[in-house]
Amino acid sequence: MCAKDGIDRFLIPATCVGMNPKEVYAPHGFELLYQVILAMNPLTPHRALFGQKAASCLQRWPWLIRANSG
Repeated sequence: MCAKDGIDRFLIPATCVGMNPKEVYAPHGFELLYQVILAMNPLTPHRALFGQKAASCLQRWPWLIRANSG
C-alpha cells in the first residue's frame, strides 16, 4: 500500500490530491475542485461519513456546493 491508495479513497473526490517534488497526483482530476463541489467518492461510498465531512466543510466554507450524490 502506498500514499496514492489512501488518496484514492478520500471521502470527497475534490480533495483527492497529493503531491511530491516530482508529481501531482489527482486521480479524479481537478474539475470538482475548481467548481468547489462536494461529492461522494464512489470508491468510498460511506454516506454517513460523507454527510458529516460535507457538513463540516460547509460550516467552514459556506460557498462550497454539495452534490446530490450524498
